[in-house]
Amino acid sequence: NGDKVSIVGDTGSGKSTLCDILMGLFPPTSGKILLDGKDLYASKSLIKGWRYSIAHVPQEQFFSDGNLLENLISSNPEKEIKDSEIKSLLINTKINFVKHDLESLTLKNIGEEGCFLSGGQRQRVSIARAIYRNPSLLILDEATNALDTKTENNVIKNLYNLNRDNSIICITHNHNLTAYSNKILNISNGEVTVENNVF
Repeated sequence: NGDKVSIVGDTGSGKSTLCDILMGLFPPTSGKILLDGKDLYASKSLIKGWRYSIAHVPQEQFFSDGNLLENLISSNPEKEIKDSEIKSLLINTKINFVKHDLESLTLKNIGEEGCFLSGGQRQRVSIARAIYRNPSLLILDEATNALDTKTENNVIKNLYNLNRDNSIICITHNHNLTAYSNKILNISNGEVTVENNVF
């Protein structure tokens, strides 16, 4: 709990597949995924609860054909909308292409599948949506690769500071981002090696 883990490796090495297995999407061909000593795939109720505690930002983002606010809160639609929380969310994820008030977010139409947003804007909205869910585990799968270096570093720093007590898994090709993690998993030729990062 609370670990910040970077997963690195060449394209096709199995980084995203490993995260799919960790998320309970399909079982491993060998070995087990243990949560507090319990086999994740031995219990449907355990898998269901585990999935509910996770927020995942995939490489391909998905959006509804609605306004920006609807898309931001879609990860937790039952939650009471608080202006201060939304504003903090926008600041921390560097969503600076719209005014930071609920009216502006409601008026901002992002188009079908977010077609009115740039790649970097789409990624920031996806990250903000995941954070709004308040997950115990946040998984970022190349979630900031469309951002410029300065914005990418600021967003990652903010995410790690916001989630000090929660776990983050960051799949990345950018080895500079591993500096924010306390553990690094390197996948190569089907083998996973673990390195403890020294700050």
